[in-house]
Amino acid sequence: MEFLADYAGFLLKLLSVALVIGFLLVMLSSGKRKSQPGSLSVVKLNERYDAMKEELDRQLLDKKTLKNIEKEKKKKEKAEKNRRKVV
Repeated sequence: MEFLADYAGFLLKLLSVALVIGFLLVMLSSGKRKSQPGSLSVVKLNERYDAMKEELDRQLLDKKTLKNIEKEKKKKEKAEKNRRKVV
C-alpha cells in the first residue's frame, strides 16, 4: 500500500512539473507574437474592402450586370498578368 502512495505522489509531482513547463512555454510563445514598442504593422485593407464590395454587388445587382462586372474583372486581371510578364 505504501508503494501506491509513493507512486501517486510521484505522478502528482510529475504532472505539476509538466503543467509548469507547459505554462512557461505558452507564456514565452505568446510574448513573441506581440509587437515591440516602436514597431509598425501593415494590414492590407484593400483585400478586405474588395471582398465587401463583391458581397454588396452580389446582394444588390441583378445576375446579368453581375456577370458583366465579373467578366470585366477577369479581363482586367488577365491584362495585368500579361503586363507583369512583359516587365
